[in-house]
Amino acid sequence: MAETNVGTLAAKLTLHTSGFSSGIDSAEKSLKGFSGSIKNIAIGTAIGSAVVTGIKTVTNSVINFGKSSFNAVADAQQLEASLKSLVTTEMVKASNGTLSYADASGQAAKKTGELTDYIRNLSILSPFSNDVVSKAFQFNASMGQSISTAKNTTEALLNLGAGLSLSQEEFTGLSVAMGQVGSTGKITQQDLRQFANNRFG
Repeated sequence: MAETNVGTLAAKLTLHTSGFSSGIDSAEKSLKGFSGSIKNIAIGTAIGSAVVTGIKTVTNSVINFGKSSFNAVADAQQLEASLKSLVTTEMVKASNGTLSYADASGQAAKKTGELTDYIRNLSILSPFSNDVVSKAFQFNASMGQSISTAKNTTEALLNLGAGLSLSQEEFTGLSVAMGQVGSTGKITQQDLRQFANNRFG
């Protein structure tokens, strides 16, 4: 049997220990690699999720913009048709029966365009939306006022509403009440209630 001295034993132990350390280092490197892979997967998933969320947000924005644009175009076309009807009716009345509704409708395009621009400009100058201003004008005109009188009434109401800092809803209520008073030529109990509801009581 070969003799083993302390030096040989120390060398053998060092050799075996270094192998053990090497194994631990190798395992640690593998775990670090695995950890790095998981980190990369997590980062990739987060980026992918952010991209998908971004795409959804952009898609929803485009869809909502499309819907709003479609609604705005539909509202503009409806306003134009309503104004054209007002202009045509006034042209027929002014002609004392010499102009048919169909003929007047064919000639109403220019005046309708001018009236549409007038209402748009009026709403830009006022604190109220284009929809609120156009409805106030249309209501005044539909209550028997001429287009010229409806313009004056609408402008006066807009100035009053702006001066009193009325909300959109309050202004709409005021314009309806004033239109009804103008059409009947007298103030009814219902009109007084509407005025009271719009801070005039």
